[in-house]
Amino acid sequence: MWAGPPDPEGTFDVEDAAEAFIRFRNGITFQLSVAWASHLPEAAMREQVVLFGEKGALAAETWGGRLLLGHDDEATRQMIDVTPVRAPGDAWTTAWRAQHRRLREIFSTKDAPTTATAEHGRAVQAIVDGIYASSEAGREVELES
Repeated sequence: MWAGPPDPEGTFDVEDAAEAFIRFRNGITFQLSVAWASHLPEAAMREQVVLFGEKGALAAETWGGRLLLGHDDEATRQMIDVTPVRAPGDAWTTAWRAQHRRLREIFSTKDAPTTATAEHGRAVQAIVDGIYASSEAGREVELES
């Protein structure tokens, strides 16, 4: 699949989807559902991140301009759409340019990254390793903090 044009008769020899339910010590739960291949037309599913909270929710397209934000208005007990107005532009190009600009700043100033530190990377990798361990064990696993 990666060596050239997609081949429907080819071998899928990599994982193409993952599901996980992660519970943190502070009570927050995180349901992860990711996939890069499916038996649906390309535009059938949006690439997006969806967050649900006790008092609101957010849906953000990964590379698009769609951002929906809603919450329960306690006075009227109705959902309110508080979607912000975003400036037009190519989100993909804007994101890459911002990453490159920040990387140049880090290299030129020799400042440590503040938004994606080595500690963050280790924590994410521990969660990924825990997902694999849970899958292999066929049960919930607990990770050290």
